[in-house]
Amino acid sequence: MDKNKNESLFVSYDAITDNRYAGAEQVVKAELDNLKKRRNTDPENIRALALSGGGIRSASFCLGVIQSLAKSDRLKDFDYLSTVSGGGYLGGALSWAWLGKWRTDKNCTTEFGTGSDNFPYGTGFRYSNKNEEMDRNQASMMRHLRQHGKYLVPGKGITLLSFLSVILRSVSMGFVTLLVLASLLFHTLHYLTPAFKPGLVFSSYSMDAGILALAVYFLSLVSYGVFAIWHRHNEDENYVWRRGWEISIKYVLIFALTFMLIAIIDIIRIYIDSHVDSAGGISAAIGAFLAWQSQKSSKDSILKVIPKNLLVYIGVSIMFIGLFVLSDQIAVSLKEDPLTYTGHVILASIILIAAWLIPVNKVSIHRYYRDRLMETFMPDICKLFKAEGLQSSMAEQANQARLHDCLPADKNTMPYPIINTNIILVESDVPKFKGRCGDNFILSPLYSGSNATGWNKTEEFANGEMTLPTAVAISGAAANSDSGVAGKGLTVNPLISAIMSIFNLRLGYWSVNPNINYQPDQKAVPNYLRPGFR
Repeated sequence: MDKNKNESLFVSYDAITDNRYAGAEQVVKAELDNLKKRRNTDPENIRALALSGGGIRSASFCLGVIQSLAKSDRLKDFDYLSTVSGGGYLGGALSWAWLGKWRTDKNCTTEFGTGSDNFPYGTGFRYSNKNEEMDRNQASMMRHLRQHGKYLVPGKGITLLSFLSVILRSVSMGFVTLLVLASLLFHTLHYLTPAFKPGLVFSSYSMDAGILALAVYFLSLVSYGVFAIWHRHNEDENYVWRRGWEISIKYVLIFALTFMLIAIIDIIRIYIDSHVDSAGGISAAIGAFLAWQSQKSSKDSILKVIPKNLLVYIGVSIMFIGLFVLSDQIAVSLKEDPLTYTGHVILASIILIAAWLIPVNKVSIHRYYRDRLMETFMPDICKLFKAEGLQSSMAEQANQARLHDCLPADKNTMPYPIINTNIILVESDVPKFKGRCGDNFILSPLYSGSNATGWNKTEEFANGEMTLPTAVAISGAAANSDSGVAGKGLTVNPLISAIMSIFNLRLGYWSVNPNINYQPDQKAVPNYLRPGFR
């Protein structure tokens, strides 16, 4: 696609000239055109049904409410179906049923709608529908939902061990990558530098470098006033110099702490090697104790005098230090000769290449979560209507349902679906986004995006690969690094976020930026290194 055509598909946020639609006039106009064409909707009299979050409980509650609306023939009055998280489970299920893309069997001709006679899950008791075939089909749909209440471990080959294996897969991939790279760092320091040789003043040159940098840092702090005297008669020059100092001084502290930490890691490694019997047991006991206590309520915890957030920092810090100590032990155990070092470099290179090639979204817990939601709420419906429908567990049709292909056809009067998600913006320069840790990001058949990014045509966003099941799973990604309700919660903690990101323990989804001015390549595939590991 040429650049000019691509640019015409992107809608930037423009709240200055567009007060009515909060900067999204072109996006809303495209939606209204679709609604007018399909439903003869009056743009001045629009109705929307919003389904909120809360997991499977929300989906169950929303189903009951919508059944009641369908029974009273009021569901047809709604132009929009806006959903999030658990409400999106049901919203995705209804959109999938109404779209009819599951009708791949010529003998499967059922058409669901918004009325009491054809609502996908029925509106009352069994046999209440005069159409016997539709009554059976509605019962089959409802039976499938009930029997997949434990959607994460639905059986039929997918068990708790499957779920555990997916978690261990994510952890092991991140752990191996970090361990190989960290051990190569220590191997390089041991083999090619004097970093761990006795220093001129302290235990090692690494510690010397760290202490020297720390001394420069503190000297810069206490002498700041003296340097400021030079510019006291020129405020403009003073401001520029002052701002440059404030930006650069942090790097001196980072340098100091990094080299001191490297030296301390090696000191811990030496101590453990010489006291392996006692130190190993003590370390394991401390780690297990902190892990157990961090799970207990503040009232019951022996460590209740320590704030829970601080306890989290301590526990996670100990885990990272332990991992780096292990990396140092691996480096020291390897022979310091060219052949061994070359082999280590080759292994690390293979790991890096694999990490660059592995699509991070395809190997995370998100993918397992997404597949289970899809199988429960967006199954191959025609199979449910057959005698063997009770055994149906696959959802091959929904797996291929691109979101931009889920735009309702001209004669389909279903409400227009909007799936709400959160784009993580913890490092945004906009206080509103940074304080909330993000912005509302919509995924819909016509446009996808947010105020923070602008909106791109969904058929072009992420190369048109976004599917309906993936969008629903993203909306329900309650556990994700650097995110939390109103900017609060344990997962906002930077150390917890680091663990979740490195070990891919998240339900969220890495995506390209819909703003083509920042990311023209909408075909980019997020990998383990960028943006994941970085």
